[in-house]
Amino acid sequence: MSQNSATKSNEPTGPVENAWELKIPAFKPEHNPHGLLEESSFATLFPQYREQYLKQVWSLVQKTLSEHHIKAELDLVEGSMTVKTTRKTWDPYIIIKARDMIKLLSRSVPYEQAKRILDDEVGCDIIKIGKITRNREKFVKRRQRLIGPNGCTLKSIELLTNCYVLVQGQTVSALGPYKGLQQVRKIVEDTMKNIHPIYNIKALMIKRELMKDPKLQNENWERFLPKFVNKNISKRKQPKKKKEKKPLNRISCHFMFTEEKSASPALNCLNNAFTVAGSHSFSNCSGDLGLFGSTMQLVTHFSNSESPPSNTADAPWLWTIATSIRNDISKN
Repeated sequence: MSQNSATKSNEPTGPVENAWELKIPAFKPEHNPHGLLEESSFATLFPQYREQYLKQVWSLVQKTLSEHHIKAELDLVEGSMTVKTTRKTWDPYIIIKARDMIKLLSRSVPYEQAKRILDDEVGCDIIKIGKITRNREKFVKRRQRLIGPNGCTLKSIELLTNCYVLVQGQTVSALGPYKGLQQVRKIVEDTMKNIHPIYNIKALMIKRELMKDPKLQNENWERFLPKFVNKNISKRKQPKKKKEKKPLNRISCHFMFTEEKSASPALNCLNNAFTVAGSHSFSNCSGDLGLFGSTMQLVTHFSNSESPPSNTADAPWLWTIATSIRNDISKN
């Protein structure tokens, strides 16, 4: 009783400053002497190119899982792997670990690395990167940027996070301590969002050096870390040969008379009048065709009346132009 009371007094009761320093207590068979009440099972599919490798190492997989009283089955017809608990299984969480192990094996992680997931202090994370970018070319370039030349970028990520990282297809498999898995996920997601991994790698290196200085443990490290500034401004692609656009006049009907010079001096006069009075406003005119429409109204009115209409009081020169057009039409 004295030993139990001493261990309980050493356990923290209030808030913890650094939860990563806490040690997870080991779960032993005497903690669950009666075993499990129900059978649990998980199954996962694997691609066809992994079939040959799984055949070779499946005996080792069964031997490793049998030490934890887990039964493993390999179905080559359906292309699936299954893990099940037995009556002798005493650890309720080991089936979750076994499920993660067969997931890693299906994602091309070698057996030597996948069996580490059965340890309590080791976790795994399978990051899906296929839907982050829709453009196939950008996806391939950014995925290659994560690997780096000769795999040097991936190796530096592994050294700084203490995790095993494998890039395969549209997923990134990570295996290691839980704190390192968070760092790996952040690096992978930022890289697929067009942020170069060198920024996160440099930040991890700076944090590792700052942790060694006891004076800076309780200070903010933001001023020491690199800040990413997005300088990629999307520009519309310019054509190689630019066509010069001709200047347009306000009155589009002006081109009706400039394309072919009319033999009638009245029409030429009307054309010049449109050019000069392009900015003139009329009460009954609207749009680019307003001036031309008003003049045609005058010509129509001339056939029935000899006096100018009331709406030409602001522009008496329109009546003169309409008169010239009427005279040319009557001559022809």
